Amino acid sequence: MNRATASPQAANCEAPQLTAPQTPVQSGPGLLESSPAFVILAIAAAACVNFADPDLWMHILLGREMLSGGYIPPRNSFSYSGPVQPWHNHVWLAQLIFAFFYDSLGIIGLKVVKLLCVGVAVAGLAAGLSRTKASPSMRRIVLLAAAASIAPYAQFRPQLFTIAMLSVLMAILAGEVYQGRARMWPLVPLFALWANLHGGFVVGLGALSVTSLFVGWREMGTGRRISRACRIGAVTIACAMATLVNPFGFGLWDTVLHSVSHPFIRKFIVDWLSLPDIMIYEWHQSPLHEMEFVIPLVLFVAFLGAVVAVPDGEDAPLAAVAAIFIAAAIYSSRNVPLAMIALSIPLAHHAGLIMEKRRQSGKERSKAAPSRLLTVVFPLEAALILLILGGEFSTRLRTWNPVPKGAVQYMTDHGLHGNILNKLSWGAYLIWHGGPDDRIFVDGRCEVVYPDSVLQEYMAFLYAWPGGNRLLDRYPHDFVLINPQGGAYRIMAGDRRWKIIYRDAVSVLFARTGTAVTPEIDSRPGGARAVYWFP
Repeated sequence: MNRATASPQAANCEAPQLTAPQTPVQSGPGLLESSPAFVILAIAAAACVNFADPDLWMHILLGREMLSGGYIPPRNSFSYSGPVQPWHNHVWLAQLIFAFFYDSLGIIGLKVVKLLCVGVAVAGLAAGLSRTKASPSMRRIVLLAAAASIAPYAQFRPQLFTIAMLSVLMAILAGEVYQGRARMWPLVPLFALWANLHGGFVVGLGALSVTSLFVGWREMGTGRRISRACRIGAVTIACAMATLVNPFGFGLWDTVLHSVSHPFIRKFIVDWLSLPDIMIYEWHQSPLHEMEFVIPLVLFVAFLGAVVAVPDGEDAPLAAVAAIFIAAAIYSSRNVPLAMIALSIPLAHHAGLIMEKRRQSGKERSKAAPSRLLTVVFPLEAALILLILGGEFSTRLRTWNPVPKGAVQYMTDHGLHGNILNKLSWGAYLIWHGGPDDRIFVDGRCEVVYPDSVLQEYMAFLYAWPGGNRLLDRYPHDFVLINPQGGAYRIMAGDRRWKIIYRDAVSVLFARTGTAVTPEIDSRPGGARAVYWFP
């Protein structure tokens, strides 16, 4: 691209204001117009992995409570460890949507919500890719790769809405960077909606801020007025103000910032682990799990290599955003899908510049247009196969890990109710299946609902750290439900005040020694009691 620098004389005269790169990117028809079948295939690729998140039970329960009561619960009512803790539910609207669709259409309703979010995300990426220098074939490759890498993270959780919203934002920023000027003010209501769906709106504000800074840097470096940077900055401020249109005002920001900076969450919530740590963890679970990291790592390397091979100053804002998101993904693996969305558009653009350079040097031969079979029939057939294999049309939904169905059924059969010191990822399941008199100790909302002191004590118990047994004396536990291995089990097995009343391959249920119930010990090998189905 021609990036000639304006002279000082031109900068001081009353010339018309420059609002676009001097040679805007000439892009062909967008993927939505030229390759709708590939867009459908990408949506199928992103939606074909279907698992129930451990918090899904809680999301639906809270959504139901809001639908029936007409208000957002201000405090945690499901736990006995921190029942008076004030709570700003920053994903209230997402939970309401999940509950409405589940109660209306069951599992299919949840899959409709996911498919809509994934569809918006893929359409946004396709629109952003159409604004780059990449050829149609390169856009298709990048779109499919990004969609496939998003799939393991696009589950039934509020993060779905951040994936969709960030994709729309990056498409608008691509229009601003590559084509000179985009309609950015619609972002203001988008951020107002985003802030009520999920706390990921903060990364969107970060992307806008970085873009404004780098556009301003480019404008000053080329002697232009910084009008574009000021306009993007004004939109950023307006979007930040729009996020205050929520039931909690500034309290929403406090909750979100506390969540992402919590000192303990990265220690016992798996998807908050760093990318190297999660890869080591998954390797110990099964080497096959490493496959989900192959495409993201390849795209990381491809992006960095393409930017270094053919630098483009006009592209600096999007490249900077992508680099920051890659660093965030390495810091915490839950940011991997956001990094995929952020890097896809500049990756395709720089790949297009590389191909153009090769064509100019005569190293790249022109290729015949692909047949209709390859651009329409095959993608549609592949999309249908992916959706069928992924269970998109099934009325069943599998969980990531086994749930303690046997222990819960045992408690139901014997009429056992009370306070349950539980494994964190089972908290929502226990509330869903328990009676009105059941309370749990902790659940997946740990960083926004429970005091830090409670989490510290829980971690000491979970990992059998020094003093971990003190948790048993500080709270009114009636039962303890944990894994049949690990530090917590060692503590319980060595405490004579507690006895095992139920055990299978998935869970062990303890009660106080004086509890008069008939123990049930499942000795069948191989996890005969393991259940993996929602609800």
